[in-house]
Amino acid sequence: MLLFGVDKREGVKFVMHFVIPDAVLAQTGPLTLSVWINAKRLGQQIYKTPWTEQTFEQSVSAEFFGPYRLAAVEIKTDKHFITPNEGVKLGFLLVDAGFAPKK
Repeated sequence: MLLFGVDKREGVKFVMHFVIPDAVLAQTGPLTLSVWINAKRLGQQIYKTPWTEQTFEQSVSAEFFGPYRLAAVEIKTDKHFITPNEGVKLGFLLVDAGFAPKK
């Protein structure tokens, strides 16, 4: 979970850049990432390309924030790569994420 301080609630979008390692896609096939803000699903998208910086970008309406100054963002995947020895679940590498003004 990521926490962001949000002062402006109108005219914003959520932007996230990330990379999916080829080993993950080789084991899982295409990944569906869904983004949730304060327990409300903002959107989801399917990604199929390894080691290329990917972007998730979507407008966020003010109702996602409610009265809170903090926004809790969760990024979920529909499947995970499981490491053979440790059994650790892996999905994607987050490059950056945050809220930006819509242009």
